[in-house]
Amino acid sequence: MFQLTPPAYHSPDDTHPSLLQRLIPWCTRLPFYARTIRSLLKGRRQSLRGEFCDQVFSDRAVDILRAVEKAGGKVHITGLEHIAGTPGPAVFAGNHMSMLEIFLLPAAISPHKGVGFVVKESLGRNWLMGPVVDAQQAIQVGRTNAREDLATVLREGQERLGRNHSMIIFPQGTRSDSFPVSRFNSLGVKLAKRAGVPLIPFAAKTDFLANGRWVKDLGPVHPERDVHIAFGPAITDVSDQKTAQQTCIDFIRTKLTEWGATCVE
Repeated sequence: MFQLTPPAYHSPDDTHPSLLQRLIPWCTRLPFYARTIRSLLKGRRQSLRGEFCDQVFSDRAVDILRAVEKAGGKVHITGLEHIAGTPGPAVFAGNHMSMLEIFLLPAAISPHKGVGFVVKESLGRNWLMGPVVDAQQAIQVGRTNAREDLATVLREGQERLGRNHSMIIFPQGTRSDSFPVSRFNSLGVKLAKRAGVPLIPFAAKTDFLANGRWVKDLGPVHPERDVHIAFGPAITDVSDQKTAQQTCIDFIRTKLTEWGATCVE
């Protein structure tokens, strides 16, 4: 079994798209989706059989990391020492660019901490993803009543964190190719303060997997775009929510700018 080890993971230098993949885009997209769906199906079966655990979560995420590399993409994950070096559970809060960070984040976090996502209810009802959503103790929100969603996340999140189960939150809500700073709310900070745990910010540039024109989850694959995920130092003092929120935003903005992504104030 393969695990990402601190402080960082970088794909091998010889990872690159083949000539055929560069000439015919479908030669990249189809194998990538085939490997990804195979990993998701395996995770579904393991969840239904009651075999799901942190190691399984990590293994299935590594499968998809390898699918990116097989498609000619490179993956760079840094700041792993901030996960391993933070005792106990934590709230992870970061930007949301594509489905890819959902697939890859457990590869970095699950070897060190049990973790689940805050997701929309429709994902929990999905035939393929639903069993995994249930198995990883995700918090499901409807996204029709913001006040109700906030209460759900704070109540259920505090309960899970109290059981040593970390949570991943995308405070901006929907996916975006750019970082919409004004939409990045303080839900992660609020939950960390309520539960008395650290907040670990992360930034993700995952436009390797673009959003689809007709089916959002089935977009084109761009192996020429490196995948970047970076974790920042844990914010252990979240008593001043405004300062903690700004620290989180500043980390994400700095990393995305460094990688050439767009930030919209």
